[in-house]
Amino acid sequence: MKHLLLSAIAGCLALGAHAQQNVGFRTANINSPVVNTDKTVTFNIAAPKAHDVSVSGDWEANGGKGTLRKGKDGVWTYTTPALPSEMYTYRFTIDGVTTIDPQNPFTRRDVGNVFSYFFVNGGNADYYQVRDVPHG
Repeated sequence: MKHLLLSAIAGCLALGAHAQQNVGFRTANINSPVVNTDKTVTFNIAAPKAHDVSVSGDWEANGGKGTLRKGKDGVWTYTTPALPSEMYTYRFTIDGVTTIDPQNPFTRRDVGNVFSYFFVNGGNADYYQVRDVPHG
């Protein structure tokens, strides 16, 4: 009886393991956002079937958007003008659907929205960084 019970449990576990999500898939090696040495920021997103991709962030005046250009490999790219040091939030809009940056693990949430964020270092953004400080 014990062997039958153990076999049934092992069978259920084997079926459950087969149903797990495959997280080992390969994606294009895309970095986004990239803070350049001249304090411009380059955004990249893979959307080969998209027709219109834009990025909106709090560096844009009056909620403006930057329009990304599609490359031959299906990766869309946009580079901002030089930005002052600060923490910035942004989101992509792909064919009318708003989304965060799938390549950026840093997100910020308010009551009804989720944003990706990045830092332009060398000034105000340094206040947001984790640093080693003396503790009493």
